[in-house]
Amino acid sequence: MMRRLPADNPATANDAQVTLCLEICLCLERYERMVINLRLDKYLKVSRLIKRRTIANEACDGERVSVNGKAQRASYEVKLGDVIEIRFGQRTLRVEVLAISETAQKSDAPAMYREIP
Repeated sequence: MMRRLPADNPATANDAQVTLCLEICLCLERYERMVINLRLDKYLKVSRLIKRRTIANEACDGERVSVNGKAQRASYEVKLGDVIEIRFGQRTLRVEVLAISETAQKSDAPAMYREIP
């Protein structure tokens, strides 16, 4: 929603600018509260890339999981667009994070990521 600032009175224009800035700050605060921060080990479990969270934690500790080309700990906070690489023995799985959710049903889990060849 765009507001026009009154140009005839500088004091009124300044008050309107301050009000507009405050509204923008409030909107940003609400947006930040809506963004979910999820640990890497929990994301791997919720997205069903790894079956159990303890196994995901061990994989992170063993440096078999990397995010954006860098080995990460289990406490790393996953962000949209991150590229996660998981090494299972000889096989490597690369996925891009498309969605972050605290919980997901089995049928919805594959929509949380996209496999990258």
